[in-house]
Amino acid sequence: MINKNKYCILNLVFLCLCLEIYFTFGEKYEALGKDSAMGDAMAMRSLLENNLGMIIAFDGQGTVTFLNGIAREELDYRQGKKKISVEDIFPTLIRENCNYDEYVNSVQGQLIKTVAYRKNNTCFPVMIRFSKLFFEDVGQINAVAGLNIQDEEDAIRELKKVEQEMEQNLKARDSFVANITHELRTPVNGIKGHVKNLLDLETEPSKKSTLGIIIQCCNNMEKIINNLLDFSIAGSQRPVELDASMDVEYIFGDYLSDVCAQLMKSNYEVDAEGISFKQVKVAVNMAFLTRIFSNLTDNIYKYADNKKPVVMKTAFTKKTFSVEIGNGVCDNKTLLKSAGIGLKSVDAMMQRMNGSMSFKRERGKFWVKLEFPIV
Repeated sequence: MINKNKYCILNLVFLCLCLEIYFTFGEKYEALGKDSAMGDAMAMRSLLENNLGMIIAFDGQGTVTFLNGIAREELDYRQGKKKISVEDIFPTLIRENCNYDEYVNSVQGQLIKTVAYRKNNTCFPVMIRFSKLFFEDVGQINAVAGLNIQDEEDAIRELKKVEQEMEQNLKARDSFVANITHELRTPVNGIKGHVKNLLDLETEPSKKSTLGIIIQCCNNMEKIINNLLDFSIAGSQRPVELDASMDVEYIFGDYLSDVCAQLMKSNYEVDAEGISFKQVKVAVNMAFLTRIFSNLTDNIYKYADNKKPVVMKTAFTKKTFSVEIGNGVCDNKTLLKSAGIGLKSVDAMMQRMNGSMSFKRERGKFWVKLEFPIV
């Protein structure tokens, strides 16, 4: 693919080409007494010769009548006694002894990707455009302007190579994270199970307290492991399948009710007056959504002040449905100062579902907003 600057060059090439053809027949105009036209044509010829694109003119028999400087350099052809045919340059595009005028008429103005052959039969990719001019006394003059796109082709191949390497690296990373989280989860669960058994048998309060701390540490470790796995999955380049579009109340009603129930069970006050639904649909990945609300609930447990109410509300625009959750912030702990891997996982999973996540601290509350496109 060539860029806009090169498209402009192609257009300039054709403007110059018109003037070059005018110069080619300049002697005829000079004989008619139009000497000043020759000076203008000479100036345009200099511009044409130094143009960044190839310019090739050929007659109705396919014989090349003009090559500008860049064309001579790229193709290694020199204008001289030996005739050059346009099909020598574009053999895969133009058949030998075809009706050249008709061919140009059929493709003029189109951008065509093909290959141009040098004198030594090596070739390079080009983007070309044919044009024609008609003179009553001379007939049709055919022309082609082109650009060598070898650098672009090489860059595309290199980019594809880099993309493949990145994909392989991401797969290796995902595999490593999956394995390491599994290896961590096994001993943590083992420790937690044995400590629970000891806790059931222990009667001394101080020892029961110590065992309770160990269990809480195991729970925290499990959450960290889950966050690592979520972050790896959300950041993966593998396509995510979205479930069929469904009503927002059907999808989010149960999730928000479950979050409310969990928080109230843990002695949090919940303000859900701002929750309402409309008859609109969204498409989500239910597995991602489960992990998102689990992460947000865990963050409330870790960072929220349970003496302040947790506010939950929904909102609609013409194109989006959003869920906002705000919790009171403890003075001595805040997500804004933490590593925030849970929120980063939520953000990555939302992006994979074509949505977005944002957060802010406002009037003593930490707000998280999940925004989903309406389908």
